Amino acid sequence: MPTKFVLMIVLGVLSAIAPGLSAFSNATFTLHESFQEGTSYSVESSVRLQGRLSLPGQATGATRDIPLRGEGRIRYTERVLAPLEKGAVMRTVRLYQQVEMQRRAGETVQEATLRPGVRRLVLLAQQGKRAPFSPDGPLTWSELDLIRTDPFCPILMAGLLPQKAVAVGDKWPVTSAAVRELTDLEVIHEGGLAVELLGPTPVQQKQLLRLKLSGVVRGSNADGQHVHHLDGTIYYDPQWPGITYLSLKGTHHLLNEKGQPAGTIEGYFTLNRAAARDLPALLRDNALADLNLQPNQENTLLLFEDAELGLRFLYPRSWRVGMVRGRQVTIDHAQGAGILLTLESADKMPTPEGYYQEVIGFLRQRQARWQKLHDPQPRGETPSAPIRFGIRAQWDKGEEHLEYAMIRQTEGGVIAAARLPSNQAEVLLPEVERIFRSIQVTRRIP
Repeated sequence: MPTKFVLMIVLGVLSAIAPGLSAFSNATFTLHESFQEGTSYSVESSVRLQGRLSLPGQATGATRDIPLRGEGRIRYTERVLAPLEKGAVMRTVRLYQQVEMQRRAGETVQEATLRPGVRRLVLLAQQGKRAPFSPDGPLTWSELDLIRTDPFCPILMAGLLPQKAVAVGDKWPVTSAAVRELTDLEVIHEGGLAVELLGPTPVQQKQLLRLKLSGVVRGSNADGQHVHHLDGTIYYDPQWPGITYLSLKGTHHLLNEKGQPAGTIEGYFTLNRAAARDLPALLRDNALADLNLQPNQENTLLLFEDAELGLRFLYPRSWRVGMVRGRQVTIDHAQGAGILLTLESADKMPTPEGYYQEVIGFLRQRQARWQKLHDPQPRGETPSAPIRFGIRAQWDKGEEHLEYAMIRQTEGGVIAAARLPSNQAEVLLPEVERIFRSIQVTRRIP
């Protein structure tokens, strides 16, 4: 049993701290963040995850488990720009100093980063969707996907805070937009996250406010259905004012089409944030003055580049690179259009008339009816300009616009064939032409 002396010490300590506890319990604190034009801050974040994914096995009804592991570290400085479309589109410019991501699924290892030439990005956010682009050059699909999974601070931080006065012990819901930033869900079906104010706490000679985040969310995205269990700690600096620290421990359950577990991933995420005292040179006014910081058809193009294949081209974001096999690459569009690119050595490239007759022979073999839209002719003044011709074809499945191109270059050539639904041809043909014009053969094709 405790001695009387020990009890006196305990009671003395409690009486000494009680006035402070009482004061905090009665006090209110206004927690908010404002991301006005010109606001700037630096961010450092890290993530670690591990788990398993169940995939269908060869035998009927059987499954096989694939171990998953990943880690990453990101560091950047971000500056808030003026919003677009009368405030409907939030906009920032961000400069990455470090981007390192590694994922391992079974024996397959994937590493992702940003090329040095495109580490300055403009990020746009509207209704939960983000669209980054670099004013310095086109991004690849893997770079776009890497940025997509990185939380967007103006949405996340504002959505974690109540934007009003609260007392110790008060709780409030996290906004749906912030939940989507933390979980990568597109649609939230049930559940949610909540934040509770635990109270002031001293951290490195500063008086910060400590908050607790927790909750369970079920939702879906393009990869299927998911359930997220999240618990975390937040530190808020009332003098800044803003969130300076966020740590999360999460369990992510992947569900199959029947709503049954198909994998579990456990992860740890930490984010440190501070006001940017000195902006990097690439984010200052003089460095941004001559750049187009608004999205257009050119600066949002994506880059495909395969050094081993020897092919490089640009394509709009409504298209997706599909199969890459041997010397062929397919590019697909959600509206049913498709492009096939075939690399050839310079001495095996057909003549324009030879290619045209080859296409006509194919149409006859398929018993199609066709109409020539334009003869094979160069589209451009340079020797490497595409030589193109177009045909309107009618099949059993309907009518299509077929556009063909031959691109001859020093290292080799490319034969291109595009298939467009007739009702989409007027819209998609300029995009096909842009892809054809961008094609480059980057190594000698034997």
